[in-house]
Amino acid sequence: MVSKYKKNNYGFTMVELLVALMVSGVIFGAIATLTFAVTNAAEVNDEASFTQAQVRYTTVRLTELLKNAKLITQAGSFYDLAVWKDDTNGDNQINTDELVFVEIGSARDSISLLEFGASSWPMPLSNIQDGSAKMGLNLAAVTKTTTEIIPQCSKAMFYPVDVDEDSEVVSILFEMTENGQARSYQISAALRCHAENLLTDWGLTSDDDD
Repeated sequence: MVSKYKKNNYGFTMVELLVALMVSGVIFGAIATLTFAVTNAAEVNDEASFTQAQVRYTTVRLTELLKNAKLITQAGSFYDLAVWKDDTNGDNQINTDELVFVEIGSARDSISLLEFGASSWPMPLSNIQDGSAKMGLNLAAVTKTTTEIIPQCSKAMFYPVDVDEDSEVVSILFEMTENGQARSYQISAALRCHAENLLTDWGLTSDDDD
């Protein structure tokens, strides 16, 4: 008995193969686009999260340092502040191990904290303000620690620009790039233990902080 159906021995035609390739190309292209979009979104979120974490850390660190300080003043330039963080040994004098310098990079592209350790030399306020105290400490090879709290930024500056012993509020302004866009930040703090009214060139006239 002869079958009504002929056996197909030819497989796919060229047109069918081309159509299959085109469909596969569209599918693979869509998958690649989706993968790129998801990866890019994850990188954007990671960059934004990292930047925000840096800003939060810097805000907490600087706010705690400044609000608890006895004195903050310019240290030789508009981009260098000296903070008398506490009269640790109670001698009413500004000692080197009680100072923290807040430094802005020469290109205004970073913010760092500089501390000198294990040295209790008294420093006159005038030498701190003209920058010679810090210069002398660097030359004396005193043990020091530098902490970059904002390692990469732009347009960093202090406000007011002429911070001195009378200043009770100070702000640090800077910009950071997030996802290709510059974003401005400002960290401000007020001194709670301001001691300017009792200040001499070598420290305080009494133990009273009010």
